[in-house]
Amino acid sequence: MSEKEYDIIFLGAGPAGYQGAIRAAQLGAKVAVVEERKVGGVCLNKGCIPTKTLNASVEMLRHLRNAGKFGLHAGSFTVDFQEIIGRRDKVISLLRGGVEFLFRERGVHLVRGKGKIISRDSIQVEGNDKIELLKGKALIIATGSRPARPSSFPSNSPFVLDTEDWFNLREVPESLLVVGGGAVGVEFASIFAELGSKVTIVEMMERLLPGEDRDLSAQLERSFKRRKIRIITSAKVDALRYEGERAKVLLSQGEEMEASRILLCTGRIPNIEGIGLEGIGVSTSKGWVSVNERMETNLPGIYAAGDITGGILLAHVAFAEGIVAAENALGAQKSMSYHAVPRCIFANPEIAAVGMTEDEAKGEYPIKVSTFPLKSLGVAQALGEWEGLVKMIAHAETDEVLGVHIAGHQASALIAEAALAIQAGLKVKEIEETIHAHPTMPEALLETAQAIHDRAIHIPTSVQHKS
Repeated sequence: MSEKEYDIIFLGAGPAGYQGAIRAAQLGAKVAVVEERKVGGVCLNKGCIPTKTLNASVEMLRHLRNAGKFGLHAGSFTVDFQEIIGRRDKVISLLRGGVEFLFRERGVHLVRGKGKIISRDSIQVEGNDKIELLKGKALIIATGSRPARPSSFPSNSPFVLDTEDWFNLREVPESLLVVGGGAVGVEFASIFAELGSKVTIVEMMERLLPGEDRDLSAQLERSFKRRKIRIITSAKVDALRYEGERAKVLLSQGEEMEASRILLCTGRIPNIEGIGLEGIGVSTSKGWVSVNERMETNLPGIYAAGDITGGILLAHVAFAEGIVAAENALGAQKSMSYHAVPRCIFANPEIAAVGMTEDEAKGEYPIKVSTFPLKSLGVAQALGEWEGLVKMIAHAETDEVLGVHIAGHQASALIAEAALAIQAGLKVKEIEETIHAHPTMPEALLETAQAIHDRAIHIPTSVQHKS
C-alpha cells in the first residue's frame, strides 16, 4: 500500500470539495481530493448544469413559438430531444474538464477511488486495482447527498424516476406525474411541459413552493395553470400499480390517475455509508454530519461542507462552506453566514428570493411591504416578458431590507442586488437613491424600493405598499 502526505484532504469533489480544494491550493497548501465518481458532483453532472442546458433549449423553443408576436414569421421547426441531451452532455463534459484542468493548474492531486476515513488523519482509497493511504493534517468531508426515494416507489421500476434517473431519459414522456411541488419539482414540470408532456404536480402541502413567500407561490400557480400544468395540493400518493406501459396511482383524496412516467422530487439524503464516520466518532444528526459555524465537526481537524451537513442544500452554499472549511483547516478563523443566501428556482417564470418571507418578517418586526408588477416596467413590455412581480419587505422603523422576492424574467440574476443589500444591511432608501440604468430589468427593484416610501413612479400610490 502506497502512502502519501498532504496538508489537507477532501473526501468528495462536488461543489464544496472542488472549490474548497482550489482555495486551499491558492493558500499554498498541498491538497488531495478523493472522488469515486465524477468531478463536479451531482450539481455539474446530474443536477444544476444539466437542467440548465435543458432550460436553455426550452427557452429557445418558447421564443420560437412566440416569434409571431414580434413580427417574425419563420418556417416550421421540430424538437429533437436527442440533440437537446447531446448538447447537455457536451456542456457537462466541457465544464468537468475545466475543473480537472484547474486542479492540475493549482497542483491539486485528484485521487480516483472509494475513500474511507480510517483515523483522524488518514483516508484509505480503493480504486484502479490498488489501495492508497493518504495522510492529512486536516480532513474535509464533502460527500454530498442523493435523492430520497419513499419506500412506496420501487427502485427497479422503469416508470418511476428520481432526480438523477431522469438523466437517462431518451424521449419526452407523453405524460409526467411530478411528486413534490418544491423547487426541483416545479423546475422539471416547467421543462417537460414546454417540451410537450402532459404534466401533473402532486404536492402534499397546501401550495407549491411551501417554503417561499405566498405571493411567489400564487404567481407560479397562476402561470402553470395557464400553461395547462395541473396542480394537486394537500395530497400524496397512497398506492401505485402498473398497467401495460403506464403507471397508475391512487391519491390520498381518492382520485386515481395515470402517467407514462413518475418523477420523484421528494428531498435528499446524505451520502455517509461506508466512509468511516462511525469508526472515528464523527457526530451526526439524523444522518447528516454535525458542524459548528466554522464547518468543523466534533473532532478537531475534521471538517464537513456541502449537502452532507444537512443545511441549505444549494450548490452556491456548498461553494461557500467548502471555502470556509478550507481556510479554517489552514488556520483562519472564518464563520459561515447564512444571512443572505439567494434561492433561485429555474421554472417559467423564474423564481428568486433572499431573506425573510412576509409571514416570517411580520412575526418578528413592524414591517412595510411593497409589490411592483413587471407589466408596469417598460423594458419588460418591450421584451414581451411582463409576467411576474418584485416584492420587498422592509423594517418599518429602521428601513432595513428584510426580504426580496421575485417572479419573472431574469429573477435569478436580479436577486443578486437584493442579496448584496441584505448582506450589507442596506436600507431601502439606499437602493432608492442608487441610479439604475434605463431601460433594464433591475429598474423593477428600484421601483419596488420607491414603493416602500410611496414614491414609485410607474404604479398608483394607492397600491404601492401595505404595512
